[in-house]
Formats: sequence, C-alpha cells, structure tokens
Amino acid sequence: MIRYHQNSLDIDLTTGKLKQLTMKDRQIILDNNPHYLGSGSYLLFPWVNRISESEFPPQFTDGNDIPLHGLYASAERKIIQQQDNFIEIEPIKFHQNHKFTEKYEFENENTLIITFRLDNPDELPFGVGFHPYFLFDNVDLVEIITNLDQNLITNEKLLPQGDQLEWTQYKFGQLQDIQLDNCFKQSQNEPVHVIVKHPQYQLHLEGEQFRYWQFYIPPDRKSIAIEPQTSTVDQYKQKTYKTDKLFEAKFIIRI
Repeated sequence: MIRYHQNSLDIDLTTGKLKQLTMKDRQIILDNNPHYLGSGSYLLFPWVNRISESEFPPQFTDGNDIPLHGLYASAERKIIQQQDNFIEIEPIKFHQNHKFTEKYEFENENTLIITFRLDNPDELPFGVGFHPYFLFDNVDLVEIITNLDQNLITNEKLLPQGDQLEWTQYKFGQLQDIQLDNCFKQSQNEPVHVIVKHPQYQLHLEGEQFRYWQFYIPPDRKSIAIEPQTSTVDQYKQKTYKTDKLFEAKFIIRI
C-alpha cells in the first residue's frame, strides 16, 4: 500500500493487479468484480487485447477461445524499490529473454504516473498497454473529450476484417446508451489526450507512446475501461507490434 497525501494505491503482488486507486480522496479504481478481468487495473504484455494465435498457452481467452491480454495480467511480482510516493515492481518469472519493470508514482497530489520500462535485447515483437477500469455511479453521465477520431472496424469476434486495418471517423461525446468495445486512434499521429468528465470527478489521461486506445463499457455501466496501447488488436498478424531493444512508456492519470 502506498499513501501520499489524499492519494493511495494497493497492488496485489501475487498477481501484479492494481486493486485500488484513490486520488484526492476519491475512489477511481477498485477491484470489485468476481471476474478477474472485470475490474481493477492490470498490465497487457507482450500483446494487448486479442490475438488470433499465440505460441504460448494464454492465461485468458474470450467467449470465442481467442487469447486475451497477454501473459502478465495475472503474474506474481516482487518489489524492486519503494518510497513514500512510489513503488516499482517486476515479475518473478519472465516468459522470454526480456525484462521489464512497472513503476507507480504519485508525482504530486493530482497526478499518478505509471511507467513501463523494457529491456528487449533480442528485439522480440511486443505490444504493451494498461487496462484500468474507472468507477462511476452511472457511465451514461460520462462525457469524453479527446483528439481520438478514428475507430477500428472489427468483425463479430472483435478482430480486424482481413489483412488490412480499416478505420472510420468517430466523434466522442456523452456516453449515454452507447456500447463500446472499440479501438481508436488519432488520425494525425498527435499525442493523445482523453478527458473524462462526470459529476463525481474529472480525469485527464495521457500517454505519448500509446497510439491506440481501447474503450470498453461493461454491461452494468458502473465503470469504463480506457486502455492505452502501443499496438492494435491482433498485433502480430497486423504487424502493429514494436521491436525496440529499450523501450519506455508513461501512462499519466490526473484528477
């Protein structure tokens, strides 16, 4: 548990999952769903979202038996270092010849920075992302203000159609009655910003290294997952993965 002024966070080291996040005394993330993937926040690596094939037995699959969310969404971690305002962790076991760390740091009373650092000497293909569920009494009252303006077209299995990615124009606004499990990008490759406005609180999300953002609204409409990602769904087939030897990405949450 990290406590910093009116902020706190708790990570389950047996899984690496962020169990709760409070900022300015407001609970914005809470692991309160009996389905493991349905609440809290967890890391997506070495792939994000879905892939049509996996060379490793996947931890999780969807209703179509499609591999979901990489190999570390639930994997034991250990603490590398910890101080009053941050904690840095890494997995106990790595699946390939790479090594990464995750650092959760309260920069100030209004800002949490989650930093992912990867050492990838063999230039293995990868994608990385985070899967936080932000809590609201009613998602219908949420308004999204963002420069994301293109929506990825997918089939009934939520995979891209064919071998080429196809995008359509999209305009965000209030989420009333809208169902989402969609990937978006910024058409001009500008750094993405997402403002989440609700009567309870307002969030400002950023992530310069994350070009693609997945939005998912669960059926109960009490939370919304806003997932910054470096690659798209089915990243190996679509070749949207990265191969950097050294890579760092920051996901910034401001309230």
